[in-house]
Amino acid sequence: RQRNRVGNVPMRWYKDFDHIGYDVEGEKLLRKHRPGEVDQFLASRDDPNYWRTIYDEVNDETITLTDPELNSILRIVKGKYADPTYDPYEPWVDLFDWPEGKLHPLSSAPEPKRRFVPSKWEAKQVVKLVRAIRKGWLKPRTEEAKKPDAYLLWQEDDQAAPKSWRTRMHIPAPKTKPPGHAESYNPPVEYLPTEPGDRTRPFLPTRSDRSSFRACLSPS
Repeated sequence: RQRNRVGNVPMRWYKDFDHIGYDVEGEKLLRKHRPGEVDQFLASRDDPNYWRTIYDEVNDETITLTDPELNSILRIVKGKYADPTYDPYEPWVDLFDWPEGKLHPLSSAPEPKRRFVPSKWEAKQVVKLVRAIRKGWLKPRTEEAKKPDAYLLWQEDDQAAPKSWRTRMHIPAPKTKPPGHAESYNPPVEYLPTEPGDRTRPFLPTRSDRSSFRACLSPS
């Protein structure tokens, strides 16, 4: 039973007073003496119903939950309806009494006048849009030309592609391999062929004399 009639207000507003609110007759509800932590610890050991006891802060009283109330709380925690007898899928019951052979509207009120008079709000919106179009603030939508899904890359077979396409589609040639020891003017002995027919490269490695090479590099 709801004894405190303060309404849906935080109870911390009354923490500095000796009462917790007012009853239905306007009388103050004096604050009761709450047991301390030691008394609560002893009650948790001696009272077998301590685990189902809760404190009602609004009415300042201790309530012991019954078995049906505990079952309702457990059903709510599990996401079910509190009442086990409630069927959310029961057949629909039409409470309106429809007379036999007659069909009347639920409301016979006359049509309002606003349904037959042009809307002032819509007229203001139209004037606002017309002003924006005349001043160039609002541009009418233009349909863009739809590009075909398939088109010729070079437009025609005898025409070259645009420069941007040629730059975008450019595939550089592979770089040549740097010259190795076999192509040197003085390659090591292991790169020189032992026999004239022993040739595994497209060129014949030969060793040049250093003196002749220096003569070529010396200024004339």
